[in-house]
Amino acid sequence: MKQLFIIGSLIIGFTAPQFSIAADATAEIVKPTQLKQKPKNKSKTIADLKAERSVTVKKRQGGWYQLDANESLTGWVRMLTVRFKKAPYRPGKSGLGATLSSIRSGHSGITATTGVRGLNSESIINAKADFEQLEKMLALAIKPKSAKKYAKKGGLKSSKIAYWEKTK
Repeated sequence: MKQLFIIGSLIIGFTAPQFSIAADATAEIVKPTQLKQKPKNKSKTIADLKAERSVTVKKRQGGWYQLDANESLTGWVRMLTVRFKKAPYRPGKSGLGATLSSIRSGHSGITATTGVRGLNSESIINAKADFEQLEKMLALAIKPKSAKKYAKKGGLKSSKIAYWEKTK
């Protein structure tokens, strides 16, 4: 069970988007989600947001984005429920953040990762499986048909890559 949790955490950490948020970045909600008053799961729900709703992302705090759903509706959503319409960019950004947000992989373009502070070796060793959270994560999975439609809409093309051979 610990291994499943660790592997799941690493997959999320290595595959989720990470960008430097420019002021008022335009995005859309990926799946139906709850707009929270504070960046916490147990915080009061302000509203339910439907998939494909346009929003304006104001800032990031840990694994949460603060956003405006309209002029009078502001709150927090989990960052994995948001997809930027255009990669957020802050001109003149330099240092480690710029390096991490500009990692390139082959010819396919920018590859990005995200991390949330607070995960250390002790918390990994003492980790316990949280199947409720695993179910929530699996509910966010995108169906292949939906992903292909989104990629086509964005002008993306598929490319085959060779599997990395395991070395002994």
